[in-house]
Amino acid sequence: MAEDNNNKNTWSQQNIVIMVLLGVVIVLLAANLFKAPAIQVVETGGGGDIEADRSSKKTERGRDEDPYIANQVKNTIVKGYIPIRDCYNAFVAKKPATTDGKITIDWTIKENGRVSKAELVSSELGDDELSQCMVKQIVGFKFPPPPGGREKYVDHKFFFKKDPETK
Repeated sequence: MAEDNNNKNTWSQQNIVIMVLLGVVIVLLAANLFKAPAIQVVETGGGGDIEADRSSKKTERGRDEDPYIANQVKNTIVKGYIPIRDCYNAFVAKKPATTDGKITIDWTIKENGRVSKAELVSSELGDDELSQCMVKQIVGFKFPPPPGGREKYVDHKFFFKKDPETK
């Protein structure tokens, strides 16, 4: 009889462990569902080495991230992705064999939120027209004014992946 009680207790402990693990899996799946919708331009990074996140965390290089860049700047870039995507789609139409790659562009956001000094840092796609088109679009962005009334340096990595349905 005591042995039956031990089996029931063990079974209950196993159930709790299984339920906790299932809960973690559900939370992770739900987090993935609420990510930004898949688009042809995926933005990550910014502000030197900033990952977009709303909490105070460390960057890949161990520095404190800048909330202005992680929030307001990233949001502006995401909202303005259509002209950037159009630059990429024009490139893919010209060079359909290219499927994906990364382009890094940096710029300065002036005190009024306007962009100055935008330029290409690096490109895995090696197309000047694409890079110039992207720089032109970014120069046209209007960001929220940086906090403290100072110019803000941003560098941002754009990851491109060709839509499989695009011919």
